[in-house]
Amino acid sequence: IFMAACLVTGGVASHRAAGFLLRLEGVEPRAEVTVSGERALRPSGVVVHRVASHGPRDAEVRDGIPRTRITPSLVGLAAVLAPPALEAALDDALARGIVSCGQLERRIEGARRGQAGVAALRRLLDLRQGQRWTQSELERRLFALLRDAAIPLPVPQYELVLPGGRRAYLDFAWPELRLALEGDSYRH
Repeated sequence: IFMAACLVTGGVASHRAAGFLLRLEGVEPRAEVTVSGERALRPSGVVVHRVASHGPRDAEVRDGIPRTRITPSLVGLAAVLAPPALEAALDDALARGIVSCGQLERRIEGARRGQAGVAALRRLLDLRQGQRWTQSELERRLFALLRDAAIPLPVPQYELVLPGGRRAYLDFAWPELRLALEGDSYRH
């Protein structure tokens, strides 16, 4: 369906289609494409987004399907996903190392003023700058609970050096209080 949408419109899979193809957590499949220029066919069941032009670094072809790369995909997802789903997709991409906060910062610096989703992505990036981030849905939910409760925010994935030089990572820590919080689940 994604390839058909690209062929009919002359566009590239983007937004939820690209996020799904990138296997980002929390992204459901949806036929969504981005096209350059003024006119584009709008086939039934396909969401078409228009941009003035695509840069050559914005798209790639994987498994025969043209799609937006990770940074424009996340910016697109920020415009169409609910905050919890966007947070899950962003954290998944960061944890897998397929994007960095710096890459996303540079991308949204170049975004046009008022572009949909940029403010939401900026808020999430501001929380994550310079830190390791959560590694599971349980940790994301736990962090959201702490944030929503107006508790001082902990350091996620706090590195602890043990005797003998071995390293451990605590899910959340308040180092100045010598306090840590671990979120356990059946899966993790």
